[in-house]
Amino acid sequence: MPDFTRTSFRLKKKRIALASSSDLKTFKKIGVIGPDLDDKDAVLFPEVIDGKIVLLHRIEPSMQVAFIDHSKFEKMSDPQLRSEYWTQYSLQHLSDPNAHALMKPTQWWEEKKLGAGPPPVKTPEGWLIIYHGVDNSLVYRAGTALADLEKPSRIVAKSTTPILEPKEFYEMSGFVRRVVFPEAAMVQDGILHVFYGGGDSVSCLATAPLDEVIDSLQQT
Repeated sequence: MPDFTRTSFRLKKKRIALASSSDLKTFKKIGVIGPDLDDKDAVLFPEVIDGKIVLLHRIEPSMQVAFIDHSKFEKMSDPQLRSEYWTQYSLQHLSDPNAHALMKPTQWWEEKKLGAGPPPVKTPEGWLIIYHGVDNSLVYRAGTALADLEKPSRIVAKSTTPILEPKEFYEMSGFVRRVVFPEAAMVQDGILHVFYGGGDSVSCLATAPLDEVIDSLQQT
């Protein structure tokens, strides 16, 4: 039998990091700002709310929300400040497991896990959150929810069925099969544009009247 040399290794955990740009051509890398554990699917609300930067992120299986002082946000890459913030965050979670969980899996098509997609879109009815849900067969779909405009830690409405699911050949095949993954969104002339990845291989666009999307949500 050959005498193999054996080596073991451990994959690094996923982290949230921050970069900034004024022109989307050149970027300033700020560094890791998230907790020291597996965490991903992080997006920022597009405006400061009550002096806080609002961050959505995903510690499986739920979507979490964090509020960080605007004046401290870009300093979160400092190890001490970051450790102090996330330690306090964890203590709050230990005393109340629902303290930071914005949304937990409740539907069959998101029962394995869910996470944020594009930054929330501001509408008169609330912050429209377009997110992805994963079922136990690892099929990725997209859903929607509305968060309160002034208190975004409160979900006021949520879809009971997905707004997008894999159907086209480029969504059913690809690098990862059976995936629609929302990444960006905008509203133009009353039409919601959702840019998403199909099969982790192609970039796609789906559109629908914004009022129809809002009307499809059910109050929580």
